[in-house]
Amino acid sequence: MTNTEKTSLPRVIKIQVALAVLATVVTIALAAYIPKLMERRQSLESDIAKLKQERSDLQQHTTDLTSQRDAARSAYNSLANATSESLPPEQAQSAIERSLSAAPEAAKILPRIYIHIRSATQRTRAKGIADALRQQGFIVPGVQILVNEGPDETQVRYFHAEDQEEKEAAKIAQTLAGAGLPKAEVKLVSGYPNIRPRQYEIWLAPAS
Repeated sequence: MTNTEKTSLPRVIKIQVALAVLATVVTIALAAYIPKLMERRQSLESDIAKLKQERSDLQQHTTDLTSQRDAARSAYNSLANATSESLPPEQAQSAIERSLSAAPEAAKILPRIYIHIRSATQRTRAKGIADALRQQGFIVPGVQILVNEGPDETQVRYFHAEDQEEKEAAKIAQTLAGAGLPKAEVKLVSGYPNIRPRQYEIWLAPAS
C-alpha cells in the first residue's frame, strides 16, 4: 500500500460514514413526515368527495329549479284565459284550479289574489289594483267577486301560516296603500286546508 492510499483511505471511510448518517437522518425524517402526508391526503380526498357531492346537489337543484320554472311558465300561460275580463269569477277560479292541478309545483310558485268588492262602483278601483299587482308577478283574475257582506276595513287575507314567511301579504297591503287605500289589515284565516299555498284575498271596505 502506497503512502497515498494510506492517506486517502480514512477519508473514504469518513465519507461513507457521513453518507450512512445522512441516509439514517433522511429515513427518520421521512418516517416522521409520511404519516402527516397520508393524513393530508385523506383530508384532501374527503374534501374532494364533499365538493363532488355539493356539485351533484347543485346540479340536481338546478334541474329542479328548471323544472319548476317550466311548470310555472306553462301554468302562467294556461292562466291567461282565467285572468281575462271575459270570465265570470267562479269560472275564472275554476280555470285557475284546473291549471294548478295540472302543474302542482306551480301552486308553490305562482301567488294568486282574488279581489272581493262590496259594490259595482268599486270595479274601476279594483281593476287598477289588479293591474298593479300583476306587474309584481301576482295572478289576479280580471273580474272581481261581488259580495254582500264583509269586513268594515280593507283586509288582505292569507290561509297558511307558512305563507307569512314570504311576506307577500304585507307586500299586497303596501300595494293597496300605494293605490291610495287606507292601511289594510293583514289577517291569517285558518281552517281552510283545501286552499292552495300562496293564495290571497283582498276584501275592500265598503267605502274604498
